[in-house]
Amino acid sequence: VTHAGLDIGFPNLVRCSPKMILNVVKKIGDFKFVAAHAGGWRNWNEAGEYLADTNIFIDTAFSTGKIYPLAGTNWKAEDLKLLTAEEFLNLVKIFGSERIIFGTDSPWSSQKESAEFIKNLPLSENERKNILGLNGAKLLDICR
Repeated sequence: VTHAGLDIGFPNLVRCSPKMILNVVKKIGDFKFVAAHAGGWRNWNEAGEYLADTNIFIDTAFSTGKIYPLAGTNWKAEDLKLLTAEEFLNLVKIFGSERIIFGTDSPWSSQKESAEFIKNLPLSENERKNILGLNGAKLLDICR
């Protein structure tokens, strides 16, 4: 698992872009790999563009639901913009529900609210189960 995309702690700095992840896949080959933050926080279009044809998993941490800024911070609302339901559903379409893993990024967001975001989407029961736990269990070889 690696952080992917922008990092709110380092404004305008991308240390691991979807294109960089694709480079790793091309050099090493397929392996178990999760690109956090839906493949690249605030680089979501690039995640779909560069990682769709790989076996890379993406997670939902810090990309769905709401972010609650920590006390004493001066972040603007646009700094905390997450995927809309439509944008997330587009990633499901691109990656398939079999390559998306539920995750949260505490203390930024509530696990309950993040799960509710997924539960309230127009997904099939199978897609919901994949994202909310089955994919993670398979990746960790907890179940088959």
